[in-house]
Amino acid sequence: VTKYAGSPNAKIDEERLKSLAEKIEHVRRLVEEIRAEGAGMPAVERNSARILASVAMLEFNVNDVFGSRLP
Repeated sequence: VTKYAGSPNAKIDEERLKSLAEKIEHVRRLVEEIRAEGAGMPAVERNSARILASVAMLEFNVNDVFGSRLP
């Protein structure tokens, strides 16, 4: 169990964090595939870039909680 930096009283199970990290990585891979397949389509390029920026924020959030022990 890890304490969440954003709330000193909240505890998060490390297995749950690992699961979240794996799912976030899966989302990143899917969006990168979409971006590659949609190359040349401005809407796909723009929106996939936006999604990847949000994925990066999720990665930072999980890394802040889980620290350097992420898989």
